[in-house]
Amino acid sequence: MPISVAIVEDNDQLRATLARVLNRAEGFSCVSQYANAEDAVKDLPQVKPDVVLMDINLPGMNGVECVRQLKQLLPKTQVMMLTVYEDTENIFSALTAGANGYMLKRTPSKELLEAITEVHRGGSPMTMHIARKVVQSLQQTAGTAKPTENLSEREQAGCPTCNGPGPSPRISWRWRCATRDSSASASTPRVAGNSTSTITWPMASSTVRSSENSIR
Repeated sequence: MPISVAIVEDNDQLRATLARVLNRAEGFSCVSQYANAEDAVKDLPQVKPDVVLMDINLPGMNGVECVRQLKQLLPKTQVMMLTVYEDTENIFSALTAGANGYMLKRTPSKELLEAITEVHRGGSPMTMHIARKVVQSLQQTAGTAKPTENLSEREQAGCPTCNGPGPSPRISWRWRCATRDSSASASTPRVAGNSTSTITWPMASSTVRSSENSIR
């Protein structure tokens, strides 16, 4: 059975291009398209696609809020952001809202199809650049954590950095683990494909024609 995909994108020509790429590819089917988030939230609970490709900058409700509402209505549907934005604020806003993946519109069509397959299988595809931003942010957060902030009062009493009696062997071991773990980074998110070869998806009227030709 093909992977059913819905598209939420306000650029008419880009939306049509994405639908054409999906319908021409074996194992994929574009089941619905929306130019705004409001129509998507209203209609998608009846369509129940496997995957939703979501833009961020939409008229009216933005894509991040649309993800938040869709995840409440369709918790099993996988939502993958497909956007031009690659700043940390938009990335984490989308992920915390419930997005399962984050890809850029300049991603080649082959890699986009691979990312859709991956998110459908339970992965969290991201471009290399996005994945690096996520890792760096987590590392910065871990670097500011206090070694004892997750310990109980009794365990903190045995911590060498706190006042109190020396720790028991078990507490001492846990404290060393907490100290070590506070500087450890999270595992690297799964990266979809090789981002060195890219195309330009149509994102503005001045680039639509040449962009469509590059992915036919």
